[in-house]
Amino acid sequence: MYDIDDYRLGETDKLLQLEKRADNIQVTNHMAKQCQRSLSIISRKLDPVVFDTEEFVDAVKYLALRHRRAQIQIIVFEPDVIVKRGHRLLELSGKLSSFIELRKAHYSFDAYNGCLMVADAAGYIHRKNGERYEGSSNFKDRRQVRILLKLFAEMWDLATPDPDLRKIIL
Repeated sequence: MYDIDDYRLGETDKLLQLEKRADNIQVTNHMAKQCQRSLSIISRKLDPVVFDTEEFVDAVKYLALRHRRAQIQIIVFEPDVIVKRGHRLLELSGKLSSFIELRKAHYSFDAYNGCLMVADAAGYIHRKNGERYEGSSNFKDRRQVRILLKLFAEMWDLATPDPDLRKIIL
């Protein structure tokens, strides 16, 4: 575990090596809480251990409600699994659909097995294997973020809305 309180999104340029589930949860929550403009996520099943926690969903909700131009874009590969299992982000996206958009990845990216989160085009968390918790993170690495956002944009442009992911919660 890191002393994460000293890490500031867009300011702290230090590579963090993530090894455990707890590392991922801690860094993801800390980064999401600091996010002010955009959050981009790629995850096969929207990893419930990391993304389906009250703390993370509260950070996303706060981002959407605090900043009227906030943009949260999420690409998933297995929407049926997410819908069947249930997910706090799915519920939140139904309530804040102007800010949160989920799309199903295009089949041409089926070989992609990573998990990615980019915050404010400044910081990132990247796991090459989304089923494992080893990965890296940096709160200010614009060069690496450009590379990761290019991949995200390619995937986003081909991704499609999935009717199951757009259920409006009343």
